[in-house]
Amino acid sequence: MRAAIAAAVVAASAPALADPNVDRANDLFQRGRAAQTEGRFDDADRLYEQAWELRKSPDVAANLGQVELELGRDAAAANHFAYALDNLLPSTDPEKKDAIERNLARAKQSAGTLRIRTEPAGADVFVNGIPAGSVVTEHDVYVGPGESTVVGKLAGRKDVEREVNVQAGELVNVVLDLSELAPASVGVGSGLTDAAPLPTRSLPDPLPGAETPREHASYIPAAITLGASVVAIGAGIGFFVAAGDKISERQNLQRSLGGASACSGSAGAECAEIRDLNDQAGTLRAASFVLAGAGGVATFLLWPKHRHSSFAISPEAGRQAFRLRVLGRF
Repeated sequence: MRAAIAAAVVAASAPALADPNVDRANDLFQRGRAAQTEGRFDDADRLYEQAWELRKSPDVAANLGQVELELGRDAAAANHFAYALDNLLPSTDPEKKDAIERNLARAKQSAGTLRIRTEPAGADVFVNGIPAGSVVTEHDVYVGPGESTVVGKLAGRKDVEREVNVQAGELVNVVLDLSELAPASVGVGSGLTDAAPLPTRSLPDPLPGAETPREHASYIPAAITLGASVVAIGAGIGFFVAAGDKISERQNLQRSLGGASACSGSAGAECAEIRDLNDQAGTLRAASFVLAGAGGVATFLLWPKHRHSSFAISPEAGRQAFRLRVLGRF
């Protein structure tokens, strides 16, 4: 009998709403009524909950409360009955309103009542994590016996949380004081001048013997120097070869005069030429060493150094050959 009364209590109390979900909500509501009439309260509860998510209206609230009462969820039923009563149309049949009030009184016998007030008014209230709406004056919320958590939130104010213990059939007044301002948040462009400075961190001193990191060296000056060094080394090799030619020419002239001792103490023209060739060969050989060495040293000094790199160029000359030894680790 109660199911039939609840299903007909406020089915026509709310006008049609211009909402895209209204057709879906009405379909769920009608299917929920059919399941409730047949005694399939679990199915009815599921269908009414889906309709309630789409359209919060007194007819859905009253029928959902009735099913919750049948399933033993008295606190939830009381909250839905209270919503239905608060939102009934003035033209609602008094008998239907009386039926909802009786169901609310029955549900309240097994539930505790939290009468919540916020200071200042207008804060959003959450009871056990479930939104209870914005409290303008006082607002009754029904909970199961035991501990409940009440949270108040208001823009610009620090959140307030209260733990409340309530027994079945008991009413507890809960006042949430949200007068304390929330801490100011510092953001980019906030314009705050009293914000604490950001923490800074200094790099530690290097350990004794540790190498100091170097910036990445440019290879451009080294490449230019290397090019010039190659030219110098090439010129040095050329001078060395020319010196070898002068030595060969001197030896040939000495053989034509009878050997290396032919010009001992002689001041003839051929001997003067031999001495001149000998001087030229010495000069060219010295120039070859100077140019090759200078090129190698310049390349070594200007080439970018890495942590574990080494580089060395050493010219080596013999009587008939010239060698350039390059040793390095990169």
